[in-house]
Amino acid sequence: MRMSPTSPAAAFAAVLVLTISARAATFTVTSAADSGPGSLRQMLAEAALAPGADTVIMAPALSGSKITLLSPIIFDGAGGDTLDATALPARISFDTGGPHRCFSVCGGANLTLAGISIFGKNAPGSGGRIANQGTLALTNCSISGSSAVEGGAVSNQGTLTLTNCEFSGNSAARGGAVYNGGNLTALDCLFSRNAAEAGGGAIHNGEGSRLMLSRCTLSENTAGSGGAVSLDETGAIIESCSFTGNSAPSGGAIHESDSSLVMRNCTLAGNAADSGGAIGTNNEGVLELTHCTLSENSAALKGGAVSLDEGELKLTNSIVGAN
Repeated sequence: MRMSPTSPAAAFAAVLVLTISARAATFTVTSAADSGPGSLRQMLAEAALAPGADTVIMAPALSGSKITLLSPIIFDGAGGDTLDATALPARISFDTGGPHRCFSVCGGANLTLAGISIFGKNAPGSGGRIANQGTLALTNCSISGSSAVEGGAVSNQGTLTLTNCEFSGNSAARGGAVYNGGNLTALDCLFSRNAAEAGGGAIHNGEGSRLMLSRCTLSENTAGSGGAVSLDETGAIIESCSFTGNSAPSGGAIHESDSSLVMRNCTLAGNAADSGGAIGTNNEGVLELTHCTLSENSAALKGGAVSLDEGELKLTNSIVGAN
């Protein structure tokens, strides 16, 4: 039904729009201090108390600055706040003053971080720089040089979306860059030179979790299994991604155990392992490759391209050669 400008329905809609707009506010960080007036911690606290989805931005004078967080910033509100530093000419960076993460997102909370860099130190437990149990989006961010037990950069037990992000030089026992125990989507991201003692030099996908990678590059990552990605009783879809120069004893690029992996339009080249130069599977794993190229991968023992134990392989319109 078309509403005339003077109809009660139109008047109500106009009031509703004005009310929603009034609820959203912008807070500006003016200080690089850990706390106090104008600090990030203070502005985020004020945004959390305000109704609606608010935005925290950085003053131009903070361009290229480093903020040292002496304790984690904890997000526990459901308002859907955003920290957006993309307007700065030089990226702002975050570090910690001790062995703790920078940000913790609690269950039910919704947060977006955009245009920031985070540098690491060792942190106990999971999520070296960020631990997420709610809904978290990282856009145009980078995290490097961080370590933890699980998820050297980020640990996810909620919903995590990564867009145009870079993870380099992070390490953990599992998930050198990211440990995923929830739902993870990564778009146009770079994972390079991350390492894990056990599974997933870049990403470890834990039991019951879900992983979607699209247009990502994963290079020179190392692990005990799955040099770039490891899957453990889970499911994953990987599209239009490149895996190069990754290495692990089992599954130079990818290792899956009791998992379902669908790959489309991917390139896996120059990866190395003892078993499964590009991909290693065991138990009842299912592997589907469509329009993929596997070339110049190597294995010291078996499966220069793919090693398959008790699983199922579906190969469609793909090239496997020079392995």
